[in-house]
Amino acid sequence: MIQNVPPLRELVTKYIEEYGISEKCDLPKTTKNKRESFKRFFIFLGNSEFNLESIRKYNIFLEKKGNKASTRQTELKCLKSFVHWLYVEEYIEKDWSVRFPKLSVKKKKIDIVSPEVAEQIIFEGCKPGDGDNSRNREIKKSMEIMMRLMLRTGLRFNEANGLSNVDLNFDLPKPIIQIQNAKGGDYEIIPCPLDMKNELLERMENKKLFKNTIHTCNLALKRGCNALGIKEKLTSHSLRHIFASSLLAQGVSLQQVSRLLRHSSVEITDQIYSHYSIEDLQRIISTKGVLTKKSATTEEMFNEIEQAIKNTGFLEGNQIEFIRNGKEFSFKMKICA
Repeated sequence: MIQNVPPLRELVTKYIEEYGISEKCDLPKTTKNKRESFKRFFIFLGNSEFNLESIRKYNIFLEKKGNKASTRQTELKCLKSFVHWLYVEEYIEKDWSVRFPKLSVKKKKIDIVSPEVAEQIIFEGCKPGDGDNSRNREIKKSMEIMMRLMLRTGLRFNEANGLSNVDLNFDLPKPIIQIQNAKGGDYEIIPCPLDMKNELLERMENKKLFKNTIHTCNLALKRGCNALGIKEKLTSHSLRHIFASSLLAQGVSLQQVSRLLRHSSVEITDQIYSHYSIEDLQRIISTKGVLTKKSATTEEMFNEIEQAIKNTGFLEGNQIEFIRNGKEFSFKMKICA
């Protein structure tokens, strides 16, 4: 440490207040989690010196207590960010955060369904019952509209539920939604789904568009899945995953999806959704590789062309018909003015 450095606890307080905000972590829940994480570490640290060795011992301590790698990673990530901040602010001479223990964390399986099925689940889960009074019916309608909006925009629950009537602008040629990132930070702008314009306009009579809870929304999705016999376990955050994965499956670039999700970097998007694009990678190998293209059968080539046309979305009006007759393949295209 450099001389005349304030006590460790004072530095932690300063880090949370100043650096946390600059990193868009000023959400009350995030700040609270950081404080609790440091509190647990200080209890372990006691009067020992704060250094790399104490970090390693803390990791071992957490592991012996039965904490999973993902939990330990969260704890260490907070400490690692703090150590890096100490270096940036010149409280320490070397950035030893780069030497933190590296943990192997298995990716959780994310249950998703197609956007069409997801919307059916929302409708079914928010369907009013015979015994519902007017208030319950309004609550279910509010959940239905909000979750369909999340499905179309990739909004997080807090972002959608926090929308007010001044956040929507339908006066522009292309309507927009202004939101504050759920992680904190500045307001951001996303396109508004045009097919929901009228439903959203009706709700703009109220200052706050939605007053839902994440618990009731998750219960509604559970009801919808059970009613339709869907085995996947969906939550309100699953709608964001469905939004992103469906765009990637249609060939939208990772960079564009990252912008729509408002991730701080493309790397974050890639880490979460890289396994969803394996089919796209396979298609690239099959269609772009010189040797692979030469050995492709007529049926394989036709399948690739059919899939490419399907990804454009032009099949909804039956404008294109695919014909398979034995080893002969063809398609008819009908363009309506």
